[in-house]
Amino acid sequence: MGPSRNYSEDETLSYELKDSFTGVAYAMYHYLWMKDSEGKTCPNVNIPHTVIFKGGKPREWFFTSLKENILKRKHKSNVTHFNIVETMAVGEEADLGICCSFRGAVAHPIVDSNRHNNHGVFRMKNGMHVDEDSAQWLGVKALRELLPANVSIVSTLVAELHDGVLQRWVHPRGGIHNTVYKALWSPHACVIQCRTTRARMNEVGVTLADRLSTWEGPIWSCEQSTILGSVLQSRAEVMCESIASHVSNVSSGNIVIASMNVLFKVDDS
Repeated sequence: MGPSRNYSEDETLSYELKDSFTGVAYAMYHYLWMKDSEGKTCPNVNIPHTVIFKGGKPREWFFTSLKENILKRKHKSNVTHFNIVETMAVGEEADLGICCSFRGAVAHPIVDSNRHNNHGVFRMKNGMHVDEDSAQWLGVKALRELLPANVSIVSTLVAELHDGVLQRWVHPRGGIHNTVYKALWSPHACVIQCRTTRARMNEVGVTLADRLSTWEGPIWSCEQSTILGSVLQSRAEVMCESIASHVSNVSSGNIVIASMNVLFKVDDS
C-alpha cells in the first residue's frame, strides 16, 4: 500500500495495490504506465487492451502500442462502453465465441429470491448479488449487453462488471489448448510454472470455463508443470525485475515489491 495521504479520483485507483478477494493487483497497471525519471514507462512488459473497472464503471484503459512498443493509457474521454466493445471485438475468435475475459467482482440480478451460489463470496449492492471473485470469458454479443453504448439504459436482468480487469483475449501459441504461465518472483529467486487445459479450446460438449480456465479454475482441469533452465524463464525473470524496479522508481521508493506472482501468455508473435 502506498503512503497515507488524500488522493484525487484519478489517483485513488493507483494506490489500491491488491484486491482483498481476488488477490489481483489491479493498480499495478497504473504503476507500469507511469513514467520514470527518464520519462519512460515500464520496459520489457507487453499487455493487451486492459480496462480497469471500479464501482461498475470503466476507469482506466491501458495497452501496449505495437508501433511505439511502449505502454499507454487512453484519455478519459475515450474510455467509453462503445470504444471498449469495438476494440475488444477485434480480438474475437468466431469458433470460440470469445473476445475478452474479465476477472473480479460481478453483480448478478436476483431473478429468484431462492437463488444461491455456493462457489463465491457475495455481498449485496442495489438489490443485486455481487460475486467478489468471478472469472468470465465473453463474446462480443455478451459484452454489448454488459456495456451498452447508451449508458443511460439500465437493465435489472443483466449482470454488471463491478470491480476488476477486462482484458482482450490473447490466442495462445499453438492454438489447441489454453496455456498460461505464472512467474513466482522474489529478489532471490524466480520460478516459472505452467498450466495447460486438458480440454481443447474448441472441444465439443465441454463448458467454456473448462476449456479456458487455468489458474482461476480447479487444478484437475489442467496439466501443471514447472519450467526450468529455458529462454522463457530468463525472459520472465527480466520482466519481473523490470516491474519491481520500475514500481520502486515511480513511487520514489515508497513501494518495494518483496514478492509477486505474474500471470502471462506466449502468443504466436
